[in-house]
Amino acid sequence: MDRILVGTTTKADRLLVAGLVDLQPVFNALQGSVLIVGGLMTRLWLHAQPIGLPARATADVDLGIDRKRLQLAATSKVIRPLLEKHGFDAGGGQPGEPFRFSKEFTGGQKLLVDLLIASGASRSEPPLLEKDLTSLAAPGLAYAFLRGVYVMPVDFFDDGEISGFDLPLPHLDAAFVMKAELTRSGMRSRADRRRTDTVDAMSLAASCLDRPDRSSRPPSARYGHSRCGLSRSWNREPDASPQPP
Repeated sequence: MDRILVGTTTKADRLLVAGLVDLQPVFNALQGSVLIVGGLMTRLWLHAQPIGLPARATADVDLGIDRKRLQLAATSKVIRPLLEKHGFDAGGGQPGEPFRFSKEFTGGQKLLVDLLIASGASRSEPPLLEKDLTSLAAPGLAYAFLRGVYVMPVDFFDDGEISGFDLPLPHLDAAFVMKAELTRSGMRSRADRRRTDTVDAMSLAASCLDRPDRSSRPPSARYGHSRCGLSRSWNREPDASPQPP
């Protein structure tokens, strides 16, 4: 894939780029076990495979963590020390949001980073990522990790300056599955969030079906054989093998 060009025009965009610079060592350390999901995932795929509609901007980063591959357990201390080493502090959200980290940048702006694991990856509630660190369960994330990491080359350009990254994303069909599963799950309590998730899922489906490269088909017949493997994939999400709490 050619490098994807994304315009940087707002303070939120510049905050995001600054945050991605500081998250790059985290991506490198967790290579193969971390995925950028959520709104940024959708935005980047709609830049890579446009459908004629503007991509929705986002100023935070959601990270899916493969707890099983990293062999994280209730006694592990891996993710929190890694994020804190690079300036991201726990407790960046409201009380009751221990899954959220933040880092303050120029002008007092804070970039938020949320941590998610696959549904079923922990028997605890809320889901336990590692010792003293809970997370959120993300529908479809198990399927995304089964499909593997898609490293997308992205250049953010801002008034002649370019910041380049190789970002770990789910494959396009897995991105759709995640948004479709989130929409169907009813986990979102706010109506505006549900509408956004629905639009994201529909946009990713259109992008996937228009993609000329059919190599994004899932590796197993269990997930269907239509274009991008979407015919039954969101009805067949594999559950993550239960892990120790």
